[in-house]
Amino acid sequence: MDPLPEGVVEALKDQGYCKLNNTMRSIAQHAKNQIRSSSQAKKLASTSSSALSKKLRDEKMEKKEEAIRMIVYLSLWGPNS
Repeated sequence: MDPLPEGVVEALKDQGYCKLNNTMRSIAQHAKNQIRSSSQAKKLASTSSSALSKKLRDEKMEKKEEAIRMIVYLSLWGPNS
């Protein structure tokens, strides 16, 4: 493809083509950044959600273990022994 003649380039500049081009580039960059930050936020939310669910599982497991310990203790050392 042949490059545009200099007069055409100057005319396009005078008509604000470069401003429009820069504006479009800026909008595209902004959209790209928004998508990237949105994706990072989703990953962070997913990570914190899984960390929270792991913490809840751990707490449930601790309660179950404590209940089993209590049963064993009472069966060995309770009032019936």
